[in-house]
Amino acid sequence: QVREKSGRKIFCQGEILNFEVDFPKPQKECGNEVRYEWSSIPPISPSSTGQTYRATAAVGTKYRLKITFNNCEFVMDSFLISVVNKPDPKFALSSPEVCEREKVEIFYTGDEIDSLNYLWTFEGGIPSTAKGKGPHSVKWNTVGNKRVTIKVDLNGGCSSSFSDFVQVKASPKGTPKVFTSEICTYDTTVITVEGLAKTSTVFDWNFDNGIATPYPGRPNTFKVFWKEEGLKSVTMKIRDSLLTCISTADTLEIIVHPIPIARFTYYIPPTGICESVNLRFSGQADGSAVFHWYTQEGEKIIRDGDKVTFSKELVGEGDHEIRWTTPGYKIIGLYVTQFGCTSGVYTKTLRYNPNTTAILEMNVPNAFSPNGDGLNDYYELPYYTDDCCEYQMEIFDRWGVKIFTLPDDGLKWDGKQNGIFVSEGAYPFVLKVRTYQRTDIQHIGTITVIR
Repeated sequence: QVREKSGRKIFCQGEILNFEVDFPKPQKECGNEVRYEWSSIPPISPSSTGQTYRATAAVGTKYRLKITFNNCEFVMDSFLISVVNKPDPKFALSSPEVCEREKVEIFYTGDEIDSLNYLWTFEGGIPSTAKGKGPHSVKWNTVGNKRVTIKVDLNGGCSSSFSDFVQVKASPKGTPKVFTSEICTYDTTVITVEGLAKTSTVFDWNFDNGIATPYPGRPNTFKVFWKEEGLKSVTMKIRDSLLTCISTADTLEIIVHPIPIARFTYYIPPTGICESVNLRFSGQADGSAVFHWYTQEGEKIIRDGDKVTFSKELVGEGDHEIRWTTPGYKIIGLYVTQFGCTSGVYTKTLRYNPNTTAILEMNVPNAFSPNGDGLNDYYELPYYTDDCCEYQMEIFDRWGVKIFTLPDDGLKWDGKQNGIFVSEGAYPFVLKVRTYQRTDIQHIGTITVIR
């Protein structure tokens, strides 16, 4: 049995082969003399007569062994090896110039042979080594000429290598900076760039739907505002117009707060019958807002059971019950602040008249028509509510029997007694009012039911 000592089956052109033979003891009839004759066809390697044979691997060459035992002869001219040309490794780059932190693709373009091993080395790259034919994706975080080497070997035997260089260019440098990171809608902040080295730099900005205008006299600087609130992400990339290198994206986060809206509603009779005004915030603001009220020397009424006190200070959105000590036209104003954002000032003017007795005679309705036509079908007191003052109106028929009581039986009367419409005519009433100063006033009149 002939074998090559390395145990390999494939060899490269020019490699040294080391053959050896294991031969059984000759039979008695063949004699005891054994001769070995090694040779190659064509004869590129010297012949040998020992049990081992050192030859040079060559494509298309046959290796022959002749063994002679006296009169017996054995010839072997076919060994289980294959000789191929030495592989020539090559590779190609997706680009011979790249920017730092950008990836380049490397493709193997050399000879491909069965049982070929590939070992890559990327000087200073990420990754620094790789195995397999590829392609491989590599980047460098430092600039300079970087060596790329591919080494191939045939199952640990013959090997060859090839190297080339990648030129890694510096990416442009610059850091975005915002002067104010929390602003209000429609307020302007300034965004600029620090640390810029090159004048050939081109900027790619994304202001996240913000409206940006160049800042006069300051290059690479913008005035920016947003119409809508929220967390805004401003991104910036820099590229060198000569080398087409692009920096990694830098991001600024800016919080845009909504401007609160100052609005309020109030309830008051046109002539101030209940001697106070209820104020309630109706605009837009959140729980952190601060409310700044102006009531033109008005006083807040604070109730604790039967105890009533007064304060000049109004805190929070309300409800606030306000009175004045003098009659006349009163201006009520409000503005709201939150997160440093200030609303506009909202104002209303009202006429205040605490002369309750005169007002009662003017403001009590004296007729209604419960006929189902949708017009004036109910009798109600539009200026008397539990939020305004204490009151009670009792309505009687012509014989003095009580028909309906406001507000105990309801806030309005539908013209019925025990579920049946009353007849047309006049119905007496007694209205009792208690003001916030605990003054009791009574007014007597009639209500006319019209069909």
